[in-house]
Amino acid sequence: MFSFVAMIAIFAGLAVVAFLVVRPLFSSGDPQANVSDFPGPGTNEVLVVIPEGATGNEIGLLLKDQGVVATTEAFSHAYSANSAATSIQPGTYRLMQQMAAKDAVAALLDPDNRADVRVTIPEGYRSDQIYQRVADDLGISYDDAYAAAHDYAALGLDGPPNTNEGVIDPMEGWFYPSTYSVPPDGKATDLFKQMYDRTIAEPRRHRGRARGPAACPHARLDRHQGGRQRRGLGQGRARHGEPPRRGQRVRRQASGGLDVRVRVGTAAPR
Repeated sequence: MFSFVAMIAIFAGLAVVAFLVVRPLFSSGDPQANVSDFPGPGTNEVLVVIPEGATGNEIGLLLKDQGVVATTEAFSHAYSANSAATSIQPGTYRLMQQMAAKDAVAALLDPDNRADVRVTIPEGYRSDQIYQRVADDLGISYDDAYAAAHDYAALGLDGPPNTNEGVIDPMEGWFYPSTYSVPPDGKATDLFKQMYDRTIAEPRRHRGRARGPAACPHARLDRHQGGRQRRGLGQGRARHGEPPRRGQRVRRQASGGLDVRVRVGTAAPR
């Protein structure tokens, strides 16, 4: 009887030892694995990109993957507790790793933490004004902005969208007015691609009222002329595929005696 009890005790002891030795082998080894939230304030700076339309859970996963928050659960709780959290905007943010979840939500709501470049195109801007605004905000020349706007391959086009004879700028009316952002290392072509895609994506009724093809002054001129072909090209550099000079006056004579004068390149109001 004694030997039987001793044997049970030995087996029980071996089971305990095995549990203590084997269990760590199957653990993640990550000291943060069981941490529900970091105390903050944070350590190393990281850039985090919040995509368009991201939900609170999706943002939490992004922050967890980059070590900004300890768990998605902690971020989801902090996100739900902050009534302004739903106004977090897409873009690139400078955040710290190992932040408290509530501090991460607050940081995403603080525009001072934005690392991207934001460019606002007001409604009613002509194409030359758009190029000047992009040039000013990205710190590039007007000609570089013009070239980026006419990089048809980058826009996903085979060629100019407007091939009517005498068109000054084939991209007039194809860049939708709104506020756009590009990462710190973003290019002007990335910005114009967003504007062009937004024009295509908008319902036709909005596109026609704002800056879509139907709003293009050349399209209106063609309609008023009953489809008759216009004669004459712009003077100087204001020709198809070549950027007009700022302040240059262009005279266009259409059939039927319609005289149209267009001033292009006036510096855009800031």
